[in-house]
Amino acid sequence: MQWGIAKSEELRLPAYLQASAQGQRLYQSHGFKDIDTVEFNLTDFGLEGIEKMTEMIRYPVSSEKTEAGSAAQPHAGAEMASGKASKE
Repeated sequence: MQWGIAKSEELRLPAYLQASAQGQRLYQSHGFKDIDTVEFNLTDFGLEGIEKMTEMIRYPVSSEKTEAGSAAQPHAGAEMASGKASKE
């Protein structure tokens, strides 16, 4: 998990995951926030019961500043993900 968090910080991109009920508190302790919970009826897959998975996100906490005092420019990966990458 530390590798993924470090990579998220390095690239200044959010990290997303789906947590089981058992793992949810672990991820919360590392800064992940709940987005939504999805329930799966396991009888659809030949099993019994309902499984709950919580979608979670963690935003980078790095607060890198430029010499002018404004926020650093987003990493190129962020521009590509948002569709704002240049066409050069």
